[in-house]
Amino acid sequence: MKKDKMDSILNTARQMFKKYGMQKTNMEDIARLSKVAKATIYHCFGSKDRVYMEVLNREVSDIASRISEAVEQVKSPREKLRAFILTSFKLVREAADILNLRSDLLHRLLPCAGSVRKNLFLAQTAILQTILNEGVKEGIFNSCGPHTVRSIVYAMRGFEFTWLLDSDNADIDADLDELITLLCGGILNPKRVTCA
Repeated sequence: MKKDKMDSILNTARQMFKKYGMQKTNMEDIARLSKVAKATIYHCFGSKDRVYMEVLNREVSDIASRISEAVEQVKSPREKLRAFILTSFKLVREAADILNLRSDLLHRLLPCAGSVRKNLFLAQTAILQTILNEGVKEGIFNSCGPHTVRSIVYAMRGFEFTWLLDSDNADIDADLDELITLLCGGILNPKRVTCA
């Protein structure tokens, strides 16, 4: 299948999954709106679940790229850590509908989408490890191994989940700042000033 048709199908499916959710989106509407035969979609993907998984894979790839871009726009490791955390939260929140993170399907879809979540986790840990390594070289952070990096991303995920479920939380910015302060307090070189 040509790339433009594939992109059309996946872009249409993404919009529909975001607007209607996984259960209410059907292959007939995806085919009609992307101007391809339904048989073409089935031939290429096999099922709506596989279309959804490909949409998720693209979403995760986009999130990882945008986090990297945000981190690259700032100079100091502390600013990069802040950009990493804030951008991660912002993008996951923006993608919550497409990722079905607010729906009652969450528990059913997480096992199926385990590889997608793992890919996002690996991308986030790689970006974070680079930031922390830079901070160690500059004497700003204490040495942080893979366990520390994974622990930080796991802590962020718990915070993200809570944040998504309580989207009206007026204290979210203060909570994020506190999280960043707590993280920095554990990884900052004691000879340096506090993180902020």
